[in-house]
Amino acid sequence: MLLRLGAIGAGILVLMALLSWMVARDILGALDRQKNRMQRIAGGSLDEAVEETDRGDEIGRMAETLEMLRQTANHGAEA
Repeated sequence: MLLRLGAIGAGILVLMALLSWMVARDILGALDRQKNRMQRIAGGSLDEAVEETDRGDEIGRMAETLEMLRQTANHGAEA
């Protein structure tokens, strides 16, 4: 009985570790892409639209804000 409970606990621990790794990879990857896009915009690259604005989380809202800033800077550069 104790071995069975230990095996179940270990299995749950492995599944939770895998899930945590997947979530962290998604979030950190998206933040890194946004950081790179911000650097390109700061360097004057205003032609490409910001990606990931369709996400339903905070990263999507950050991308939407960055896209608005890009459009504002692009319109200012055209004037």
